[in-house]
Amino acid sequence: MDESREKPGDLWSIIRELTHLHENEFRESKLLGQQATLEDCLRRVLRPHDDAGFATGDQWMMQLRERLDKALGELTFREIRRELMLEIEPLPNDVTQELWMLFGSEAFLRYVNAYLYFGVRFQPCAEDFKEHAAKSSPAQSGEVMLPLRSKSGPETNQLLFPLTPPPPLDDISDAKEHFAHFLRECENDHSEPVQEALKFLDDFHATPNGPVLYELEEPTAFELWLRGLRPETKDPQSTRFERISKGLRIWTQARCKFYLGLRPPVQVRVETEGSSVPGTRHPLQERQVTHPIAGRLALADLYWIARLLRADVSSNGWVHYEKNNWLHLLHFNAILTGKSDQEIEMLRDAEETLRSVFDYVLDLVQNAIEVTDARSDVDAPKTTWRWRGVFDEELNEIERERRIRHFRDPPLPSEDSVASGALPKNDDLRNDHEENVWSKRVCGKQRPNNLIGLAFSGGGIRSATLNLGILQGLQELDLLRHLDYVSTVSGGGFIGSWLVGNVRRSSHWLGRKTDWTESIRHLRDYSNYLAPRTGVLSADTWNLANSWLRNTILIQVTGVAWLFVLLLTAIVGLRGFLYIGAASWGYQSVAAYLAYAASALVVAAVSYYLVNLSIYVTQKRGFFVSKVEKATEWLEKQAQALRKRITPFVVSNPRIGGWLSKRLKFVESVKDRLTRGGWVVQSGWRPRGSPGGLSLPASGFTRRYMRRVGFVWTERLIILSYLRRLGDLG
Repeated sequence: MDESREKPGDLWSIIRELTHLHENEFRESKLLGQQATLEDCLRRVLRPHDDAGFATGDQWMMQLRERLDKALGELTFREIRRELMLEIEPLPNDVTQELWMLFGSEAFLRYVNAYLYFGVRFQPCAEDFKEHAAKSSPAQSGEVMLPLRSKSGPETNQLLFPLTPPPPLDDISDAKEHFAHFLRECENDHSEPVQEALKFLDDFHATPNGPVLYELEEPTAFELWLRGLRPETKDPQSTRFERISKGLRIWTQARCKFYLGLRPPVQVRVETEGSSVPGTRHPLQERQVTHPIAGRLALADLYWIARLLRADVSSNGWVHYEKNNWLHLLHFNAILTGKSDQEIEMLRDAEETLRSVFDYVLDLVQNAIEVTDARSDVDAPKTTWRWRGVFDEELNEIERERRIRHFRDPPLPSEDSVASGALPKNDDLRNDHEENVWSKRVCGKQRPNNLIGLAFSGGGIRSATLNLGILQGLQELDLLRHLDYVSTVSGGGFIGSWLVGNVRRSSHWLGRKTDWTESIRHLRDYSNYLAPRTGVLSADTWNLANSWLRNTILIQVTGVAWLFVLLLTAIVGLRGFLYIGAASWGYQSVAAYLAYAASALVVAAVSYYLVNLSIYVTQKRGFFVSKVEKATEWLEKQAQALRKRITPFVVSNPRIGGWLSKRLKFVESVKDRLTRGGWVVQSGWRPRGSPGGLSLPASGFTRRYMRRVGFVWTERLIILSYLRRLGDLG
């Protein structure tokens, strides 16, 4: 994952070595009883280290993969240059030919997906590979077809290596300066603390103890250290954790500063100690990155951001989070250790900033995968509506509504803007319109951010009442004007429809000073919507009673009808039942054979139940015995601790020592009874005389079990009770 620069000859030599692995390193190797092929060799060398670790003897593989990462990083930068309309030096012909061989490898595709080199998957459609693409898939109607396409159909689960590249950004004047700045930031990543932190995130190293994965040891210890739950950390490891956390903070701060600097700040007035001075800050979305160039440049940072957020990204760009990300833990550790307020605020804001960048670049990748799948599926109907086009139209509508609510000019786009192409028409959102396959966000056009929705849960009239109170509270805070979506279900739909209906009738309904009194009174008067007007002579009451009677009668009629059906079935089957009873087969009647079969089924069922019951009892018995043995060990420890406490007291008081010896004689008698299986010792305490209470005869499992562990358990309990009492006396 290193983006360091090398000489062109040294950089691309790794491509030639990979395409000749089966002729060099694995020449004598035999896999699956046959000579190793190139795909077999690549599958072994390019396996993800999260799936299978590398032994100390695989050092040459690790060095080869490090060189491959540098080459793939350079290919990613070439793709970024192409999308930013910058100059690109052509690749040598032998390099393009060998890369084309790797593009057809399933193992190479798995490696590229595992380490999130999605920018490399755009390369087969670049100008350098146009000749190879034309040979493998002839062009149709002037369009270069996607190469390396699977011919066996989607049921083979074979992914296509190439992805349709996004449209280049040709309207960004300072793209070259931004790209040069990004390259300088990547060069700064070679400092010692940052390199150590990135290697920790990558977690790629030789496994010290054979095939057992090492990844669960140091990350877990580092997480506990950040949480303050590992105070026993030794000095060398603690020093290493300090360097890792420092490197992560440096990398995070540098990337956030770069991505947030892609747009100029807004001049504002800053209040300081009662005076107003000129200052700068970012707009309202100050921690959100929305510049279109960020989605392209982040292709080179995608792997590190994913590891920093501890996100698993699939081959189709979907994300799954399992643990707390490292930024959250670093922020927690900064508060725990008393770092400066500026550093704490930086770590808090950095998570939101990098998440916005992460979301942007994955939106680009997912859009590219959708376009590729749509072009590969030739059987898809042309009348299918594209989701991203429909979503862009919905966002345009939200933007128009926001302008109306916030009184911005122009309040509503005119119809001419729709006709001119500024807003898509409905017919332009279908599959036969290629200009709408890419979302406006990916193409670099503006779209609303931070969409806000309000969801009302169900629960009948009680839910509607609660949601009405929430709406009134939001109105008092003047927050309803910022809502973009309302989602309702069941009882929430009652109050949601009331809100939407009022908004449709009045454009100022969401304002803080709008009076809702009359509408709420009307709502409460008709809250009993099944029978709004009650009373003996009310039509609503009689309609409700008629509805109840109608439904009740229909249900009863349905039940009686099914009862008649059962009786008729029994009458019809009577003739057959009598015929079977009179028929005979051999020396006995057919009914006797049926009785034998039924008896056999009953015996088999009972036997099966008894066998399972015995197995269950045996398992429970073993479980109970293990629990008792653990409890016995705990009692022994408690008895030893109490014995140490009361021994001086017993030695100094002979009367108490004699009294205790009498009680221990009773324990010996209990042992004899338990061994003979005569009694189960009762519980209770009697300070004078022999112990009394309820004694039950032991039999069956109780007697066998008590012979095994019962006397030990009873002895420990009685001794512990005496010792506890003596401890209280002492």
